[in-house]
Amino acid sequence: MSVTHGTDNIHSGLVFCFDGKNIKTTSDSGINFGSARGSLVKNNVTYTSNYGGGYVFAGDNSSYIDITTQQLITTNDYTCEAWWLNYGLSPTNRNYGVLFGNYGPGFSGTSQVWFFVAGLWHGGGYGYASGISPEATAELSGTGYNGTKYGVVCHTISTKQGSYYKTWINGVLVADTPSGANNTPATNVNWRIGCDVNSTNAEALGGEIYFARAYNRALSDDEVLYNFNTTRERYGV
Repeated sequence: MSVTHGTDNIHSGLVFCFDGKNIKTTSDSGINFGSARGSLVKNNVTYTSNYGGGYVFAGDNSSYIDITTQQLITTNDYTCEAWWLNYGLSPTNRNYGVLFGNYGPGFSGTSQVWFFVAGLWHGGGYGYASGISPEATAELSGTGYNGTKYGVVCHTISTKQGSYYKTWINGVLVADTPSGANNTPATNVNWRIGCDVNSTNAEALGGEIYFARAYNRALSDDEVLYNFNTTRERYGV
């Protein structure tokens, strides 16, 4: 079963689309890698029909979906996007969990992508929802980790162009960082949904992920809002 991309999203540069609405079996299916190829390998996750379909993650290192490719993003500029729900566990239970990425044990420097509920991060505030604007604070209400909400469906999208990072949550720009690290993807590890590949501190998500996309370029501000506005009805946002 493959993912069908309609006219309600940006196609240019799309290299990955994970849509729980199209993944209802335990087989490796429902995935579109663009130029990359791989399979989904599920471990200790369950399917939910909420919001058209998604997967439930237990919030520990044993609950994840491996993406069996090292070629998900191969460019220096990229965009990461997801619709997700955080159950609202305490920070010690990895509330701020990874949506997808390839950060793993022994990594250093900037050869990694860590996309989590508050944006893109590596060693500092790069595309990360902290010190957010009064408008964003009013929208996000500070009810979760660094402004991300608990118990409601959220949309997070982050773009990287050179060392310039931006992150939006539910259509609100929460990070605008022109001088972040120039993170590039690692090339020696597969990607993972639901937590990173570090076996001891996996920043695992306790919640649900319904939809995730990756692009090999930075979407424009208008494209970011287009993707959000054309998919928000499904999630009641």
